[in-house]
Amino acid sequence: MSELDSQYLNTQAKSEIVYLGEHKTPVLVIDNFSRCALKLKQDVIAHNQFKQTPSDYYPGLRMPGPKQYAEEICSLYAQQLNQVFTMHTGLWQSNLCAYSLTTTQPEKLKPIQMLPHFDTANDNQLAVVHYLCDETFGGTAFFRHNSTGYERINKAQLNNYATQLKQQAMAARLHEKPGYLAEQNSLYQKIGQVDVVFNRAVVYPGNLLHSGLIKPALLSDDPTTGRLTLNTFIVNTP
Repeated sequence: MSELDSQYLNTQAKSEIVYLGEHKTPVLVIDNFSRCALKLKQDVIAHNQFKQTPSDYYPGLRMPGPKQYAEEICSLYAQQLNQVFTMHTGLWQSNLCAYSLTTTQPEKLKPIQMLPHFDTANDNQLAVVHYLCDETFGGTAFFRHNSTGYERINKAQLNNYATQLKQQAMAARLHEKPGYLAEQNSLYQKIGQVDVVFNRAVVYPGNLLHSGLIKPALLSDDPTTGRLTLNTFIVNTP
């Protein structure tokens, strides 16, 4: 894809690979990701049709993102993603593209929202988080579960992880003291972090344990001033 073919993405963007944890899981960090990041944000502000989805554990509001934006990620970055994440040489497809605005107050969080999470137990899905807010907001951190040693949750590990985590969350009585995840806690160890920079994207396996580092004082339902990201899930299919 050439610059002329790309409506949203900067084909000259610079990327860096960082390796996290004991398994050296690659995470791709891309600066100046979009050629029109300010316009993306302005369009969101102009339309501002954010809604809460009851089935979504994201602690805030979502709004559909541009279909072509997701398509450009899948086509422009296909070869690099295959190499970095040792995937098939097949097609990439998006199953989610949504603007996300963190708004949930700490006292209203469910226990599952207070812990690192994973998006899927499948190995062939990646998350692309595109920051459309500035560096005053917390970034994205990655974690290892202390008692199991898990950093990524696959299908074989899922039942054991879920069983242990439920017991630990109940023992810690998380429901009695709601709050966003602290970087240092008794259940997990942080293995890495990518800081927020406006128009930076971070790409990582969807089953890697992760969490936004949320600053409650900056929560807002206004996309002009809130923690606004454009989140895309992409899946590699043979």
